[in-house]
Amino acid sequence: MNTNDPHHRTVLLVDDEPKILKSISMLLRANGFDDVLTLDQSDAVLPLLREQPIAVMVLDLTMPGLTGLELLEKIAGELPTLPVIILTAANDVDTAVNCMRHGAYDFLVKPVDKG
Repeated sequence: MNTNDPHHRTVLLVDDEPKILKSISMLLRANGFDDVLTLDQSDAVLPLLREQPIAVMVLDLTMPGLTGLELLEKIAGELPTLPVIILTAANDVDTAVNCMRHGAYDFLVKPVDKG
């Protein structure tokens, strides 16, 4: 991987549901994002972020171990310039606002419309 390439854009997907990881990674690859990494355990995220440059992260809120919100807070503290998009089934304005206050770049509700 050439991390000096300004056009290189690695996307990290974090969700505990393998079907979600597979479908979103396929959707991203079909739309030109060739370098998509997936993790199904939230406790593996910070070590990976410390070792590898990531352009954007898509993060589920409800996971075993560290919740998405707890992880978002840690990422915002360590890597404040990393855009983190929250992807969750929680279609709730208060949850969305809370995530944005804790550093989320955006908030999407599952299932995401492919159109």
